[in-house]
Amino acid sequence: MPIFDYEVFDKLDELKKQYESNMSNSFIRSALISLDLPYEIRSGIEGITDKLDYYKQQGYRFEEIYNGIYGMALFIYRARMEIVPYLKNSPSLSAVSASEKILASMAADNLKANLNILADRLNELYLCVVRIDVDSHKVKQPVYKRIPQLDKLGQFLTSTNPGLF
Repeated sequence: MPIFDYEVFDKLDELKKQYESNMSNSFIRSALISLDLPYEIRSGIEGITDKLDYYKQQGYRFEEIYNGIYGMALFIYRARMEIVPYLKNSPSLSAVSASEKILASMAADNLKANLNILADRLNELYLCVVRIDVDSHKVKQPVYKRIPQLDKLGQFLTSTNPGLF
């Protein structure tokens, strides 16, 4: 059963804007793109960001949207663990011109807060989809309970401890 819920689409739009805001920053883009994420994870992220207009017409299956949510949560976690601590001293930021040093430093300082905002938006989306999932599966078990990797979602969105993935 496809999801055609306007609240979900609104939350996806907010999430997409926040994600693109992070990815479009020229000072941190290369670091974020360099995250070594499996194809399935990148594909899931693409499904809730780049292909949003397609899914607004076709609707999301629960598995597709949960896959995207999981992928985005893993992206946030890996960015916190692998990029945030080392970004200020990275060669890409130290190679900027003197006039851009302040902007690069601000981008590095704000990345952690921006990832937290992205995590909050993703959590709101997840809770909204779970509510719809539970409401639409009165007889069968909701889809989110059938996807074991979603058990770590909360940890990915909040943890600063290495080793979860």
